Amino acid sequence: MNRKLYRHSPLALVAAVVSIGLLSSPALRDAAAVTLNVAIDTSALNGTAAQLAFDFIDGDAAVNNTVSISGFLSPGAVGSPFTSGGATGTLPAPVTVTDTDFLNELLQPVTLGASLSFALDATTNFAGGLPDAFSFFILNSAGTDSLVITTDPTGSNALFRIDLVGPPGDIERFEFSGETVAGAPVPVSLSAPVAAIPEPGTELKSA
Repeated sequence: MNRKLYRHSPLALVAAVVSIGLLSSPALRDAAAVTLNVAIDTSALNGTAAQLAFDFIDGDAAVNNTVSISGFLSPGAVGSPFTSGGATGTLPAPVTVTDTDFLNELLQPVTLGASLSFALDATTNFAGGLPDAFSFFILNSAGTDSLVITTDPTGSNALFRIDLVGPPGDIERFEFSGETVAGAPVPVSLSAPVAAIPEPGTELKSA
């Protein structure tokens, strides 16, 4: 199946929204904003030419959300990206994706190493209707098909998706564990940054 054609279809988008209530994880909710550290074990694809797809679908037809990608780390070579809609920047430098169009996308060519990681910061404004949705994919070098087959219920093989619903709603985050076309797993870790703990004696005290 051509992953790019499928994930751009209206049926895939509707299925993604319907699945929110089925796959949400209460422990990973935030009603105001979301910041995530993403770590992916790509050792099964080490040395493979690929394209990383950062897709931001504008569901509510309002220009009201931005996703920032920073701290990108990968031991493989990074090429010149293709951007569309509200996507600007080139990894490993910070990238910003805004929902100016229906599909806003950064396609980043890369030679995969044993791992890759990055941080995401997203606003969570919601104008009603369908939520804005951010998804991440690992594609072949042509950018047409997924190198990783996942349990994404839409069939588009996203490694994870963030639905920006709130406030006053919630952000629903989905992590899909899948396998490469060669059959080896590609584990994905999503975690919120840990707040720094003050050293003893540095706490502010009231007068």
